[in-house]
Amino acid sequence: METTEELAKPLRWPWAVTRLVCSQCGDISEIDIETANTLISVMEILNNRPEIKLENRADYKNYYFESNYCKYCTTKEIIVKLKQIEP
Repeated sequence: METTEELAKPLRWPWAVTRLVCSQCGDISEIDIETANTLISVMEILNNRPEIKLENRADYKNYYFESNYCKYCTTKEIIVKLKQIEP
């Protein structure tokens, strides 16, 4: 699945703020601030509010999202987690 080295690499796309890792297939996608904010909203709806506040692009630098869905995988029960990139 994801490696610390891969998650710690600089983002390739100028619009990207962080990455989304699929826990089912291991796909890693770069996501923009709008998608990141949507994932935060999903976490809040699922009563899984992040303990930290992410308000701008720089706040996401050391974090990534993990979910059980992506553009390739679907599921009936959505799980979204915000995780810190291990140093």
